[in-house]
Amino acid sequence: MDPRIEPYVRASGLYYLTEMGYTRSDHRLLQALTERWRPETNTFHLRHGEMTITLQDVAILTGLPIDGKPVSWLKETFSIVPDVELDDDILQQYARAYILFVLGSTIFADGTGNKIHACYLHLFRDFEDAGRYSWGAAALAHLYRALYRGSVLGERIVTKDFVPMQLWSWERLHVGRPSLHDPDFILGDRPLGARWQPYPGTYETLPPACMDHMELWTARVPLICFDIVEMHVPDRVARQFGWHQDIPSDVEAIDRVNRRGRQDVNWIVFHQSYIERWDQRLDHIHQFLIPGVRGDIWSGTGREQSDISHLHHPHSTIQAMSHQIR
Repeated sequence: MDPRIEPYVRASGLYYLTEMGYTRSDHRLLQALTERWRPETNTFHLRHGEMTITLQDVAILTGLPIDGKPVSWLKETFSIVPDVELDDDILQQYARAYILFVLGSTIFADGTGNKIHACYLHLFRDFEDAGRYSWGAAALAHLYRALYRGSVLGERIVTKDFVPMQLWSWERLHVGRPSLHDPDFILGDRPLGARWQPYPGTYETLPPACMDHMELWTARVPLICFDIVEMHVPDRVARQFGWHQDIPSDVEAIDRVNRRGRQDVNWIVFHQSYIERWDQRLDHIHQFLIPGVRGDIWSGTGREQSDISHLHHPHSTIQAMSHQIR
């Protein structure tokens, strides 16, 4: 990235996405997971129970902001910033083009695998305002919808859509994951997805952006990305947070509309009820029972970072599930 456009990319809230690096797609792994996705619950149904990708995973793996407003030909032209004096307006154009290229190459790839819908462009008129969107929630909504299309509608898997899911699988399931190329890799100011290894027992090595608004990790809320609305249901995968799994409640049915034939729809109005629920997201933090402590709960708030390191021990998920299998 040209250092002259870096301030604009950082202001947009998407800087850490550019630090992810290249991940070679494992198509067979992605296909196997897609076949086990159930859109009724937005979870993978596996032999040992349900698992899913949560806002916690998105925050830690990508560094995308998970709090904020709902997110209701470029490469050839802007891939290199000319090595000449440019005013701010021109640099901002290159920054917008670069951001769209990154989004279209990672979390918002369309069916072609190499384009991005122009609806995202207007969000970067003001870079500071762009940084106030919940890009993490939008990315997760987009991924859930891609899984729905692949598992129910039988659409072709676009591997760029599923890069976060592949990283999640390597962290959570330990099936088919590669060996670390460099065990001594220094994370620095990058999200965990920039190097592959299990989630650390402590979060001290992660950038602060990965820990922002961690209370939302357990929020049962609608995830919104323009026309896409999908439910975030962390209460169905309590073991991923190190807690006892109660009988989960039902997941409300979502009318999965799309943009086809609705080019003039105002999605803010169309999804007003879901946006209002997202605006009240702090009222929907799920409270987990703490194992072994009668009547005690953890709601995702009120604890210091050092006190919650046990929530994601690298082997806590596998140990909990192995215990239930036995």
